[in-house]
Amino acid sequence: MNMDIDAIDFKNGDASATLYWYLDDPSVGYLADLKTTVSSRGQGLASKLIETIKDKARQMNMEFLYLRVLNGTWMKNWYERIGFSPILIDGDYSWMKFSL
Repeated sequence: MNMDIDAIDFKNGDASATLYWYLDDPSVGYLADLKTTVSSRGQGLASKLIETIKDKARQMNMEFLYLRVLNGTWMKNWYERIGFSPILIDGDYSWMKFSL
C-alpha cells in the first residue's frame, strides 16, 4: 500500500477538524483532530462541521469515514449519537466508522 496521503482542513467558527485519505484508496476518509473551544461547546459548531465534512467526503466519492476516540468519554458517546459505530477496541481507544 502506498502511504502517500492528502488532507483537507475544515473550520467552522471555533471548531476545526481534518479529513485525511490515502491517495491509492480515496474511498476511505479518516477524521482527525476535531476541536471546539470550551466557550463554544454546545452551540452545534462541531455538528455542523461534521456535516460539512460528510458532504465533502460524498462529493469525493468516499464510502466510509473512520476515526479513533478515547473510550469512556463524552466524545465517544457524541460520535455514536451522530451516527458513527464502534468497530474495534484498541486498548483505551475505539475505532469508529460512518457509512456515507
